[in-house]
Amino acid sequence: MDEGTSFWQLFWMSFRARMFWLKEYLIYFVKYYPKFWFARLDFDLIFSYFWKSPYRIAKELSLEPYGETPFTTLEKICKAAAVTKNDRMYELGCGRGRSVFWLAAFTQAQVIGIELLPIFVKRAKALQEKFKISNCKFVCEDLFRSDLKDATVVYFYNPALGDADLKILAEKLAKELKKGSRIVSISFPITDYTLDTRLKTVKEFDVKFPWGKTSAYLTQVIA
Repeated sequence: MDEGTSFWQLFWMSFRARMFWLKEYLIYFVKYYPKFWFARLDFDLIFSYFWKSPYRIAKELSLEPYGETPFTTLEKICKAAAVTKNDRMYELGCGRGRSVFWLAAFTQAQVIGIELLPIFVKRAKALQEKFKISNCKFVCEDLFRSDLKDATVVYFYNPALGDADLKILAEKLAKELKKGSRIVSISFPITDYTLDTRLKTVKEFDVKFPWGKTSAYLTQVIA
């Protein structure tokens, strides 16, 4: 009985995720893909992982789960954080770079993707050069070693980070970011992991992922 329940739970999760992405792509074709160069880039990126998905690559190379933020969720995040072309936005753990390309295309901000796995960075850089995108950059390094002093917005969604790592990251953000900078985190406020009073959570809002709904938290550096 337990095995049967487990099977049906997995089946339902898979089915729900597929339906989620089907709905997402219908929105993409109407809302985002009319920007033709971005549609071409996104399809090139998807097909470059046709033989081996980024989920499988991440599992083989890092043993960590892989996830991507849907474009509709990114748009909601950018509106909540008031991202403009004058911002310098970092995504910590950008994976194959799909979010970075969307952010560069639809916010006009300077976007920097930080990613530890070289294969993701190499392929993203190749597409950046192919499509001559000047307002994004990919850096292959450990996010805990990244210099974030020039960031005005930081976004991260990494379910693999444990409490100890999150405490280190929270202290790093509190120490390095300038007054007025914004941080968007998924499922928890970054202020849960530091007592630094420079950080203040100013907004909580609902967002959607293939696995379900959760909260996103907007934190601001206030001093």
